[in-house]
Amino acid sequence: MPMTQGLLTIDDIRVSSARHEIVKGVSLSIGQGEIYGLAGESGCGKSTLLKSVTRLLPPGLRVVGGGLAFDGIDLLALPPEGMRRLRGRRLTFVSQNAVEALNDSRTVGAHFLETMRSHGRIGRKEALRQAAELMASLDLSDPGRILASYPFELSGGMNQRVLIALAMVMKPDLILADEPTSALDAAVQAQVVAEMMGLRERYRAAILIVSHNLGVLAHMAETIGVMYAGLLVERGPKGLVLGLPGHPYTRALIAAVPDLDGNMRDSVQGSPPSPGEVFPGCPFAPRCPEALAACAGTPPALRQVGDGHWAACHAA
Repeated sequence: MPMTQGLLTIDDIRVSSARHEIVKGVSLSIGQGEIYGLAGESGCGKSTLLKSVTRLLPPGLRVVGGGLAFDGIDLLALPPEGMRRLRGRRLTFVSQNAVEALNDSRTVGAHFLETMRSHGRIGRKEALRQAAELMASLDLSDPGRILASYPFELSGGMNQRVLIALAMVMKPDLILADEPTSALDAAVQAQVVAEMMGLRERYRAAILIVSHNLGVLAHMAETIGVMYAGLLVERGPKGLVLGLPGHPYTRALIAAVPDLDGNMRDSVQGSPPSPGEVFPGCPFAPRCPEALAACAGTPPALRQVGDGHWAACHAA
């Protein structure tokens, strides 16, 4: 599958623990101002892929192959100090858990001061002015009160929006968002999605967002990739991936989306493979209602099934 060079280029990246390969040769490219959504069940490697880009993998995991390039910079060859200068300034990360990401013993304003002062000289008054201005632009009412508050004094939705503001305060080129709406109710989810879309319009920031919520990705992303068992099994323009899915797993995910009454129409049958489980053919074959004889013995490669649309399926 040919890869074009973008703002972020992930080229055949592999991430392993001491015992298992977690991400198994994923390639994708994101252009300036593009929103790219990654879908898949829990444990498929989506979050690990994001953390490999920031070089913030948890202990025991490491990149063992492939390449990561950001605006022409080889991220894997960059010294730790060079990586630290990129993170928080040009490359930012939004966690799915604001409770863990924010320090309850420090005010929101102190979080902004630390972020801004670590990337340049700025006075306290000016830093807080810029932070308040950004929060107001994100429709966060009474930013002065929020800056003076501690995270535990704010709601979960408010803290998640503070995280997004922290990620944007240095006007980065790329935001990596790991399930940023998963812990929020539907109304707050809609607010967070609208705010992230506004950031792209305002600053031309590219966004790589991981979510199991296809509704969020359908609303935000131009390009969607689908991961399964550490592999990218489908990717392409949103309209094609969701409208004419080429992989049975993508079709199963779409069929499992609840209807407007909250009822599950269907579910993906079976369970994903456990870490380290090895398949001679397609890892989805044991769960696939469309499996062919070839699926059990030959791993399918990504092949083009439409204009810019690729799927790793023998029957695609």
